[in-house]
Amino acid sequence: MSVRARRRVAILALFAVGLTVGWARLLPLPSVSVQWNSRTSSEEYRPLVRLQEGKEILLVAIVSSNCFWSNLPETIEGIRAAKILVQRQARDEGLEFVTMGVARDMVASAGIEHLEEHGLFDEVLAGRGWLNSGVLQFIYNDEIPGWAATPQVVVIEQTVTLDAGARRIEGRREVLRKLGAKEIEEWVAEGAVVDLSAERSRSG
Repeated sequence: MSVRARRRVAILALFAVGLTVGWARLLPLPSVSVQWNSRTSSEEYRPLVRLQEGKEILLVAIVSSNCFWSNLPETIEGIRAAKILVQRQARDEGLEFVTMGVARDMVASAGIEHLEEHGLFDEVLAGRGWLNSGVLQFIYNDEIPGWAATPQVVVIEQTVTLDAGARRIEGRREVLRKLGAKEIEEWVAEGAVVDLSAERSRSG
């Protein structure tokens, strides 16, 4: 093959490559991504979105984005499942059910982002580390004392009073506390059973 013929072949080859790249940019190949979701929408907890007078069960999840155990998949899935399981028990007892997510993070935005992984909550408290309002209520409190550790789940029985313009929560009592990833996982595996008639049930 002559030099001229080789040049023609090379030019044609370059033209073909350029044409292919150009068409690829104009008409990109479709991409397909697959995401496996083990939960359906019916299995996700949905907030109450109303104020109801009377006794209710409050499930509090205390976690932290910088806590290794709070980030374990079994902890996250356990808290998601616990909300649904305890809600069913509360309804069977004719009680309202609400949830609170507490993020023991110094940076509130990081805590809120971490709580989102645990599903929806009726109320969230994030920021200020160990001075977080939720931590003070459910750990550093003489009425409902706990252990300074994450993750943990606390189940509270309380009474909501709506009196004209006043709203109050009275008669709080701790029904159950699960401390650490292992306790939460085992509790949920057994159905997240809560003895609502118990005066006080604490583990650890």
